[in-house]
Amino acid sequence: MNKNELEKIILNQLNKKFDIVGKIGEGLHSTVYRTADYALKIKTVIFSENACNMAEKSYAMTEINIMKLLADCPNIVAYRGGGAEKIIVDNKYTGDFFIIKMDFLNCLSEMIKSGNFILCEKNIVRLATDICRALCHMHGKNIVHCDIKSDNFFCRDSGEFLLGDFSVSDFADRKLSRSGSRRYTAPEILDGRKVDYFQADIYSLGISLYELANNLYIPFEDKIMDSRKAVELRTRGSFFPRPLNATAGFSEIIMKACAFDLEKRYKKAEEMLYDLENLKAGGYVTYEDIG
Repeated sequence: MNKNELEKIILNQLNKKFDIVGKIGEGLHSTVYRTADYALKIKTVIFSENACNMAEKSYAMTEINIMKLLADCPNIVAYRGGGAEKIIVDNKYTGDFFIIKMDFLNCLSEMIKSGNFILCEKNIVRLATDICRALCHMHGKNIVHCDIKSDNFFCRDSGEFLLGDFSVSDFADRKLSRSGSRRYTAPEILDGRKVDYFQADIYSLGISLYELANNLYIPFEDKIMDSRKAVELRTRGSFFPRPLNATAGFSEIIMKACAFDLEKRYKKAEEMLYDLENLKAGGYVTYEDIG
């Protein structure tokens, strides 16, 4: 059975419960559809006893369980229901698909493309503060995101920003074997150093903010125009300049968040949030100043 045939079968089953009005997008392991009121994220796992498929089922259930645990945070995309459904073909069990029902929100990347998010410091700081609040909430429950990037930032019509996509998220005390996009991944993960995954999340947020405040270029990318080489330079700890479109105070926060040296990076998301909130209030006092 090819991918298109499988998608038709799953859509037929979904339409018995939901009024699907279109496809929003798809990734390597999931597809997102829209109903009249919600977004539906669908992960498909074809039946097999091999370890890879069993792991994919486990990852899908972990994502659902994590979203349930985080449902009380206003800056995290809320889980509105779902679960596992069997794929039935010719009256035979063929596999499972996992449904995550979420609010339909505006994706930051699409907002930037359409001109609905202006890349000015005021907007970026507001976004950074909301996403950092989400990170504080996650880390407080011993959960790490592992794939923080602008594609996973969302916005309500009322203006609040939310963190979403927990497909590689996990509990920090587990042995973590997956990570997100290399473009935003902390260097200690890429080069095999000892990893504090809470600080790795902070680093990814820092690089995401750097990109937004630097004409959508990550460090070095605007000079060499090669994303792969730019990531390699960053992984080696090469010095990079402050983002072009950030004031001194905001630049300091961003550069501390994505410091190569773990001792110079924020230890906790609460420290970064403190600095962001002070920056928003106009009286920039750093967390270290009161320490």
